[in-house]
Amino acid sequence: MGISEAACEGCGDAPRGNATKKTSAIGSIAKLYKTPLPSTRTGPLYNAFSYPTKISPEAIAVYIAAHTEPGAAVLDAFGGSGTTGIAALLCDRPTPEMMRIADSLGVQPRWGPRHAHLFEIGVLGSFVSETLCHPPEPEAFAHAVDELCQQGQEKLGWLYEAKDEMGRKGVLRHAIWSDVLVCPHCKTEVSLWDASVKTKPLAMVDSFFCKGCHKQVAVEACERATEVAVDAFGRRQISKKRVVARIHGRNGSIKWQRPPTEEDRELVARIADTKPPKSAPCADIQWGELRRAGYHLGIDKLHHSTRSELHRDGYTPGTCFRFPRRCARCSASADPELQR
Repeated sequence: MGISEAACEGCGDAPRGNATKKTSAIGSIAKLYKTPLPSTRTGPLYNAFSYPTKISPEAIAVYIAAHTEPGAAVLDAFGGSGTTGIAALLCDRPTPEMMRIADSLGVQPRWGPRHAHLFEIGVLGSFVSETLCHPPEPEAFAHAVDELCQQGQEKLGWLYEAKDEMGRKGVLRHAIWSDVLVCPHCKTEVSLWDASVKTKPLAMVDSFFCKGCHKQVAVEACERATEVAVDAFGRRQISKKRVVARIHGRNGSIKWQRPPTEEDRELVARIADTKPPKSAPCADIQWGELRRAGYHLGIDKLHHSTRSELHRDGYTPGTCFRFPRRCARCSASADPELQR
């Protein structure tokens, strides 16, 4: 069905005055499709969940309000992360940005409430949609989050302790981990970071000088080292060998970075020796086509996957007991809305 047909559906033999209004509406709607939709990856909605459709809910709301009347039902059979639902809610509370978009497109939306019906088979998408479209009371939620963070700091704050190069206590922002290379000539091991990353200026090189055999070695000629490790549940497994390569931290508003120290390595060992809580899952990962044989070697359980998130998660081995404890605290809330 084309734009004109959709706009005129049900018109029948309407009076000429109504026909003129509908002709005007058709022209207004047609203007929507002459300009690409604005796309943003910033703002509170995007930050709440970083993988929604990249078209902003505000732009979608302008389209909904231009095509429908207040009180209309809006169906999205592939709900994703709930952007259409948020847009339907915004139709009743147009923002300055929505007004700007409508004005720039030359359309006259009919603002007012719409009733959205979303369907999504994905568990995560459904959860995010439900939460974003039916958020808890802001002040109660903020209080619950502050309390949760305080409890987390008391129990798990040691996970994030880090000192700058002057020895001053700070907070870990993140840690970079590195694969370990094996020299093809002498079997000496060296981290990929030390072998190929140069910081002044920042660059990556394709060969390095091996300290074991004193030869120039191509990075591509090296195999990645593996190791037999015992996971959090006592299972022995072969996995890629990785070491901490760089520590990024913060003291107040001052950010810093430095090479790892023996104190950092001791903290990693302490985390690895810490037993997970009883609520931590020991379940298989359903990889599907996402699995990469070399990169994901030895990662077949949910608690193994935390070891692969090396650039985003600080001292990674702690994830398998940090998240379950956070979830347990959330479940302890008396308010079902805050639990969700």
